[in-house]
Amino acid sequence: MNRRLIFTAVILAFPMAASAEVNDDQAAILKVMDRFDTAIRTRDAETMKALFHDGEIVWRSIARPEVRNGESKDLGKVIPPVYPSGAFTLFANERMRHIPIAERFYDPEIVTDGKLASVNFAYDFTMNCKVTNWGLENWQMVKVDGNWRILSVLYSYEYPRSAEMPARHAQPVAGCVPGKWME
Repeated sequence: MNRRLIFTAVILAFPMAASAEVNDDQAAILKVMDRFDTAIRTRDAETMKALFHDGEIVWRSIARPEVRNGESKDLGKVIPPVYPSGAFTLFANERMRHIPIAERFYDPEIVTDGKLASVNFAYDFTMNCKVTNWGLENWQMVKVDGNWRILSVLYSYEYPRSAEMPARHAQPVAGCVPGKWME
């Protein structure tokens, strides 16, 4: 069974906006989530950009102070409470081009009035078939000219070294084959 079909089947099994049925807008938003997933896995910057309103990628993260402090120490620079970051920053990294990356979504909740939507879900991000971080993610979306676009992405994150990883994030990435780092 193809990965996209599995993703769609799993995602449709979760309740959306306290309803057992998925309406047309929710189905369209799920397709955006699928395209987002594919863009990350294939490092397709143009598709990723097209998913955002006016092509402007607004992607921010937030973490507990202890996590930010550890990251600041590792990177040698101060990480502010909310800052721009996201998987798209890895797309052009030639050293990592053979390393598989993916984001997995869990328990999506979509609330929409047909013009705007809020999408909330748990996620994990994997690199080279291993979870590097996980947390909660929120997308604000708008429907423009009949198409759903992401206005902004905000996510929280935890690292395996900063917190105990929930069991679902420890599951293997289906079909993932580790790659080799380029020197």
